[in-house]
Amino acid sequence: MMGNAIEFKDRNSLVELVQSHIQNKIDHREWSIHTKNALELLEPRRGLEATWTSGVKARYYHVDVRNAHWRKPATNCYVYLDGVQDLGQDQEIRLYTCESKWEGTLQSGVRIQPRELRGFDAFIIVQSEPRELLLMPHTDAQNYIHHFTGETHLRITYLVCSDQFADARRTYEIVWDGRGSVEFR
Repeated sequence: MMGNAIEFKDRNSLVELVQSHIQNKIDHREWSIHTKNALELLEPRRGLEATWTSGVKARYYHVDVRNAHWRKPATNCYVYLDGVQDLGQDQEIRLYTCESKWEGTLQSGVRIQPRELRGFDAFIIVQSEPRELLLMPHTDAQNYIHHFTGETHLRITYLVCSDQFADARRTYEIVWDGRGSVEFR
């Protein structure tokens, strides 16, 4: 069954007719050739300084998620730690399923507008003593928060899911010297 078919009489001109129809849609901004029905996790951003109400100094590291579709918003987007491997200790870290925190909001689920970005908190470096690296999901359950002290080398996979798009995953590495130097790649 075919709906909204373009009528044609000469089969030899069908290719040109379809090309013309597609170009007309593109010219009138009804279609885009620069779009994907996907969410993309981007390169990490440099840490942002913050001071907690308790006076603790911290640095937040974020990853942006881009909605690559040209006109469809991504709704009910949630981000999770999908896997954490401590490369220094050569062990997998046991994870509880819990939503991570989106940057600038207390909501667990967010909307990402077409062709726009939303950042999430990838990890936190506590710069006050005792210094530590935190993988801190959006929860008040202390056993869901992962604390690392001293030199740390992690491989982390984040997962972003949404109602309209396939799940998006990306793996990053964090190398922290336990003091001030952080590589997030």
